[in-house]
Amino acid sequence: MSEILQGYARPLALKKSSSFIALAQIYKQLDAFFGSFAMDTLKASTRALASNDTGDTTYTIIEGQIDNLTSRRNALAAQAQQLIAQAQSLLDQAHALATSP
Repeated sequence: MSEILQGYARPLALKKSSSFIALAQIYKQLDAFFGSFAMDTLKASTRALASNDTGDTTYTIIEGQIDNLTSRRNALAAQAQQLIAQAQSLLDQAHALATSP
C-alpha cells in the first residue's frame, strides 16, 4: 500500500526514506504466494518433476537447492520479525519513559 500513497497521504517518514518502500517491495516478492520467489521455485520444481534422469538426479539436485533457498528465505523472515520485535520494544520503552511519573 505504501507504494500507491502520494502527496499529502504519504507520511513524512516515508517521503524521506526510499529504503522503506524498497524493503517492503522486496519482502513482498520473497513472502507472497505469487511473489517472484514462489513463482521461480515453483517453475524450478516443475522442471525437476518433469526430469527423467536415472535415479532422479535432476529432481534431487533441484529440490535440494529449493530447500536451501527456502531455509535462507525463512531465516531472513525470522530476522525481519526480530527487528520488528526490537523496534516495538524500543517504542514501548520510549512510551514508558514518556508516561512514567
